[in-house]
Amino acid sequence: MSYIKVVKNYASRFEAESAKSLLEMQGIMSMVEGDDCGGIRPDLSFATGGYDLLVKESDLSRAKELLG
Repeated sequence: MSYIKVVKNYASRFEAESAKSLLEMQGIMSMVEGDDCGGIRPDLSFATGGYDLLVKESDLSRAKELLG
């Protein structure tokens, strides 16, 4: 069974999506999670803690290395 873990939290969707692209170029599948009403209300992300970049638990240590 594979679990999903948070690699890093970002203040903006742009930063999270950029990090996601970096990981995917290295073969690590990832996704961004944030409560911003589907992009309509980006101001809500500050109230809910920003955007989490998520990866499979088995990729966590490599993802942390790549993101520094």
